[in-house]
Amino acid sequence: MYLDKEIFNSKTYNKVKTNVLFFLSFVLGQSVFGQGVVTYEMLKCDKAQAKVLKQMQPTAYHASDKFVYKIGDTIVLGSPSSSHTTAVASGNVAVASSQKNYSTIVSDASIAGTLFTGVPLYMADRSGEYFIITNLKVKLPRKHSVDGATINLRGNVRGVGSVTIENFEKAIAYGEVRSKGMTKDRAIMLLKEAKEHLDLELMTQEEYNKRKEELLPFIK
Repeated sequence: MYLDKEIFNSKTYNKVKTNVLFFLSFVLGQSVFGQGVVTYEMLKCDKAQAKVLKQMQPTAYHASDKFVYKIGDTIVLGSPSSSHTTAVASGNVAVASSQKNYSTIVSDASIAGTLFTGVPLYMADRSGEYFIITNLKVKLPRKHSVDGATINLRGNVRGVGSVTIENFEKAIAYGEVRSKGMTKDRAIMLLKEAKEHLDLELMTQEEYNKRKEELLPFIK
């Protein structure tokens, strides 16, 4: 009985702790970035808390790269990260053809006036193309998923039309969207560059330590 009570108390404590942390991150996010802004920290929540975020109708997202992406902003697309194999007719023989495609970007198809989001989009490399944000939406975590909520961005791409970037953080991590802020790879590159400058005596040890302190949060 004591063990059951201990487990219950532990679960209760963890739930209360999670709710308190969510509330603090929510209040801090709204006070620092303004109303309608969802932050990366807020998305580390359970399904009940994600429903609160979903009702917000967010107008901006403060991402893990420390940049705020707002409705009306323009994002530059990166390169596709996965491969898609199709059968291509060559004479009387079907030949398998592999092409790169975007794993986090899906098409918004309109059928009989109804918008369907999530249609697989097998488009050619659109690296460098502009994506204009028209809408942001918090997506609830899947059942039994260890991940929290995610943020989806809807917008338009020239020559393609309306598309949705599903799980914006994953799109940044995969390089399918070019981050406007600091990324892990860029932080590592800048740290290596700073070390070279230190070795060449182009900067002092104190300057290097300060630069390292600034970049380490993006690398860990």
